[in-house]
Amino acid sequence: MLEQPAEGDLDLIEVFAEYEEDVAAKSVDLFVDVEGSSLVTGRAALNKAREVHQLVESLAAVGVAEEQIFVEDIHAKATSGIFSKGSSASYRLRIHCHSLERLGDVLGAITSQQNVSLGHMEWGYDESVAASARRLASCAGIAMEKAQAVAEALGVRLGAPHRMGEVPPKLAEPATLAPAMFAGVSRARAMSQEDLGLSVSHHRKVVTRLSASFRVLA
Repeated sequence: MLEQPAEGDLDLIEVFAEYEEDVAAKSVDLFVDVEGSSLVTGRAALNKAREVHQLVESLAAVGVAEEQIFVEDIHAKATSGIFSKGSSASYRLRIHCHSLERLGDVLGAITSQQNVSLGHMEWGYDESVAASARRLASCAGIAMEKAQAVAEALGVRLGAPHRMGEVPPKLAEPATLAPAMFAGVSRARAMSQEDLGLSVSHHRKVVTRLSASFRVLA
């Protein structure tokens, strides 16, 4: 039985490949803070906390169902040092907007409320296994093409892949909407990108990276 040579004895061509794709967002989550005059816990706050319920009704008018609104956090404020139902509270809500065509209307509904402030928003992209596998396959093809070019330049034959691994991507920072961006915006109509004073981009560059090594044949 022939012994396989140690890795240090192999002649290898090592390459780094990168595949970039422009991906459109399919949805967006908006995080908002609502200053409430009463303390209501759980999802009951959507109907029983007056300021929160006003926002829920405003969102319903532009097509956002209650099932798309989530209570992420509740911070109670006690004036007498004792928490009770009469205590005020700050509510952090997450609003899921699955139709980006309605984003301007949704932002308009949010900014029409006096006790509501916008936090950040998180775009939703296709992160399925099938999409990731397709990008990896494209990146592997680039790695193979680069290694073949190196082999031809060196006058050797390119063998089978020896090792290949995906390089983890860098985490992106969430987009932030500053309150000043909405200054002077009419509360009586839907908002547009011109109203916002910025480009509300719903595309991002998805970069897939691979590190690969190929055997060199004599």
